[in-house]
Amino acid sequence: MDKLLSLARKNGEQAELYTVNLNQTPVKFENNRLKSMNTQQQEITALRLVSPEGRLGFSTTTAREEPEPLLEKAREASKFGRSFDVSLPSSPPAQLPGMYHREVIEHPMEKMMEMGEDIVDAVKAQNSSALADVQVIKSDSEVSICNTAGLDTSYRKTISFVLATAQLMVGKSFLHVGKLEKSLGLVTELDELKQELVQDLYHGSREVQIPGGAYRVIFAPEAVSDLMRPLLVSLNGQSVEKQVSPFRDKQGEQMFDPRVCLTDMPHRPLSPGMCPVDDEGVITAETPLIDKGTIQTFPVDLLTAKALGVNPTGHGVRTQSKSLPSPDFHVCVLSPGQEQVSEMMQDMDRGIIIKELMGAWAGNPYSGEINGNISLGFLVEDGEIKGRIKDCMVSVNSFEALRNQLVGISKEAHWSSGDHLFPYVCLEGVHVTG
Repeated sequence: MDKLLSLARKNGEQAELYTVNLNQTPVKFENNRLKSMNTQQQEITALRLVSPEGRLGFSTTTAREEPEPLLEKAREASKFGRSFDVSLPSSPPAQLPGMYHREVIEHPMEKMMEMGEDIVDAVKAQNSSALADVQVIKSDSEVSICNTAGLDTSYRKTISFVLATAQLMVGKSFLHVGKLEKSLGLVTELDELKQELVQDLYHGSREVQIPGGAYRVIFAPEAVSDLMRPLLVSLNGQSVEKQVSPFRDKQGEQMFDPRVCLTDMPHRPLSPGMCPVDDEGVITAETPLIDKGTIQTFPVDLLTAKALGVNPTGHGVRTQSKSLPSPDFHVCVLSPGQEQVSEMMQDMDRGIIIKELMGAWAGNPYSGEINGNISLGFLVEDGEIKGRIKDCMVSVNSFEALRNQLVGISKEAHWSSGDHLFPYVCLEGVHVTG
């Protein structure tokens, strides 16, 4: 690929090569039985090219081929590309220790299969009618970024991943519960995962009815992802550039309860999104987004930084290896609080725990409104779970709730989708329609 960069330089072009080599071994169980276990390999190369006229071209390949065809495809695309009046980065990053763990790669398939069987047995022991699906995955990836500005950097990391779900028919309704564990190191401790699955199956098999009204609600980490989505979308520098973010002129203002502290931590040890550079080669760093309720930073990529007249923050992220980078987060962490979840529950005379929401992503996130069906939630009375609520919808404005309705944030935090590390969040006066 040095030849490709040399050809681009001779033609007066800027060029960037982004390459991902991925080796992944998934062991999958479906309906309590082993479904598959294999090893998958993939290599993707993406070329981003800026023509002498300053137009952006892009091409990708999954094959090892001569550089000329890839270069010509990007040149052809640049005739129709957007303006790219940005200099590519040249500063190499310091390597981050602790991203690659040999024990992940050397973990035998047989052990991975035993982990899946252990989870399936725990589910069946709780309820013989329940069906468990389990994915135990190990992956080894290497990312390389080089460009015509002189940058030539790479990093390698491992990820260990366990996703377990269980399904059960309760009367005429369908109960679905799930739990996720992931790390750059080897995930082997499954007691907490199994315990939560079993507890949710137990409590979920008892259905209770509730009247509509305002409730104290504890949002579990996966549901906190839905609660935080309007904030994350509004903090994204691209929404600020497009003038659709309600926070675009609120930097430095306190918009939320002082207990709300949100930080992007791409150097956090063992975090799956850990990286020394973003997908454009810009060096990453810990970035405060909201500190004590006050908006601090709008994450940007190279293009968005240029448009806003600010320095790049190292948040150019490719949602897929074959896609162009855009502003996004690496390891989004909501700071934990002082209480255990059990203590939050003890303070509930009558309240709700929401584990999962369905459809809460729909609608306009910039309004802060969250409206979704409670796909997994439990009624709590006098500090104890009484059973699963069903046919209920929750409605809350996340901006208003995190400003004026926050009761507490838990000490415990867990990974949710999208490399978010979120605690439990308790809110007062959340409207629930039964």
